Amino acid sequence: MNLFLFNKLLNHIQKNIQTILNSNDHLINNNIKIYINNRIKSKKKIIYKCFNKKKIPNDIFGIRIIYENPNNYNDTVTAYEIK
Repeated sequence: MNLFLFNKLLNHIQKNIQTILNSNDHLINNNIKIYINNRIKSKKKIIYKCFNKKKIPNDIFGIRIIYENPNNYNDTVTAYEIK
């Protein structure tokens, strides 16, 4: 799969996650801000892991969901809601 299609797929997944999170009543009612980041592991890092660490990478991309609850900085309920 070329990089353009892969980025398009990641953006599609990110938009779907955002849509799901925007419909969550807990997040809306508590004024919780959500940030979604994605990344693709570089070829350099994949090659480094294969040859220098003698490991096969289990992932080549990742999605990170960061939330900010202005009312509670130690909010674990929101983490389980997002999960």
